[in-house]
Amino acid sequence: MFTWICPQCGREVPPSAAECPDCAGKTPVVPAGAMTFPVAAAAEPVRQGGRAAAKLRVRRTGPPAWLLAFVFAIIFLSMGALGFIAYRVFARRGEPVVTGQVRPVRTPQTAPAVSATPGANVLSKYIEVTGLRLLEEKPGRLEVEFVIVNHSQAPLTELAGDVAIRPTTAPADGEAIGAFSFKIPEMRPLEARSLRAPLQSKLRVYELPDWQFIRADVTVTSPQPGP
Repeated sequence: MFTWICPQCGREVPPSAAECPDCAGKTPVVPAGAMTFPVAAAAEPVRQGGRAAAKLRVRRTGPPAWLLAFVFAIIFLSMGALGFIAYRVFARRGEPVVTGQVRPVRTPQTAPAVSATPGANVLSKYIEVTGLRLLEEKPGRLEVEFVIVNHSQAPLTELAGDVAIRPTTAPADGEAIGAFSFKIPEMRPLEARSLRAPLQSKLRVYELPDWQFIRADVTVTSPQPGP
């Protein structure tokens, strides 16, 4: 017949018995080196750890600290800029308006026309030579066609004068590139007359500037003005 051995007392126990008859009524003996732990004490750290984890989860659900600092910095800077602008605007309103000194406007008076050359004939400002055409019908013989205009309101008799041809860019006393004279027995007031005269010049006709680049400076020699 098979038996089993009790692990506590080492006695053989018949297979029909569920437990050892000697050890059934005895209190189990705890070995001297064994340690016992209360169940409540072991569960308490677990509860504390769960609470700490829950607190960490609650704290982590809020926005991060750097984001809050950035938002507050923008708010403070905006408030400072608005305050500075408002200060400048209200400060300028109190400043007095400075206006420039008003000076009376003087109407310029037109000076009477006076010839630049001392003793020049005052009729020179009324006589105009225009429409210059430089010609060379024969080699070495230059001629000029021109229109003379009397801008005065009076008739002129024995009208004569000298004309110097200069480039339009030359000064009034610049060197002339050609010269000619004219003489008219009589000119009516505001009359214009076409004339032709010999041209004195050291240049050939093709060396002279075109008509739009030359001007005629007139000096009236007759009639002489009265005293």
